[in-house]
Amino acid sequence: MPLVQLGYTWERADYWALVQSLLAICGIAAALIPLWKTTNLVKDNNDLLKRRLLGNDLLILLPDLGNIERELSQALKEDSRDSAERLLASFGSLAGRIAGQIKNESLAEASDFETRLNEARKAARSAKVEIITNTNRNLKDILPASLKKISSATHEAGELIGILQKETN
Repeated sequence: MPLVQLGYTWERADYWALVQSLLAICGIAAALIPLWKTTNLVKDNNDLLKRRLLGNDLLILLPDLGNIERELSQALKEDSRDSAERLLASFGSLAGRIAGQIKNESLAEASDFETRLNEARKAARSAKVEIITNTNRNLKDILPASLKKISSATHEAGELIGILQKETN
């Protein structure tokens, strides 16, 4: 039933009110679009910041991994069980911290490194247990396999740092 039959006819002011309402709706939509885009930019920047911070953390910890690897090689040459045991424990602790950071960030690029790091941690733990429990066994029989995995993880950490730094620059 048309409005005219109800006893009401549209006047010029009613049409202007309708136009103003439509313009207000368009204005609100125009204001919300940049807010939505800004939200996406903030999310992207947050992800980039997380990657950069992880890269910086790894950059700080990588020399420690390298030092442990070198000192472990030296302990193997010197047949120093105490040093080897201490270094394997240090590596396990450091690798655990790094693995926790990577798992917290859930980066796809870090999956290979995380796998290598976990393999190296297990090998270091096994070697440490073997050193402690099997005192008559020679270090040259115990350490090479774990040292190889530690070296692989250290190398992979360097590659991951390069990837993260390239992405964030």
